[in-house]
Amino acid sequence: MGSFEVSEIKIAGMQLTRLNVTMDARDGVARFHPLKAQLYGGQYSGDISLDMRPATPRLSLNENLSGINMAALMKDFLDSERLAGRGTLTAKLPATGRNGDQLLRHCAAPSPPILPMARCKASTFGTRSHRPNRCCNSAHSLVVRTPDVPHSKPSRRRL
Repeated sequence: MGSFEVSEIKIAGMQLTRLNVTMDARDGVARFHPLKAQLYGGQYSGDISLDMRPATPRLSLNENLSGINMAALMKDFLDSERLAGRGTLTAKLPATGRNGDQLLRHCAAPSPPILPMARCKASTFGTRSHRPNRCCNSAHSLVVRTPDVPHSKPSRRRL
């Protein structure tokens, strides 16, 4: 068991500060918990475990982003300007695979999509739409990398 802190780091295009990691690896199971960081004016907390004991390893991601500046996050992470405002995202993502690519592909597979397992707090987002459910629809299209459904009268307003 051990822990470390990183003052600044860029992961998958995202800028994190004050990353704190506690890890424990024994008997074929690695767990990173708690994970904490500050990013985009909000907080990240997570719990990641990798179980190497079964024939096909299992990954479990339990992630939470709160008070995040969504425009900045989406720009850095997905090069998108579809969402704006502050928001909270949570996701519990299981995956299986024999290597990193298989594990990530299983987590990011369009079927089943990630966003139904994740929760958008639509009331805190501003989108380019006048319909509250556009937040999750736009976020889902970003995650599965499909075109967003066009809508009329785009506007940027707080919902």
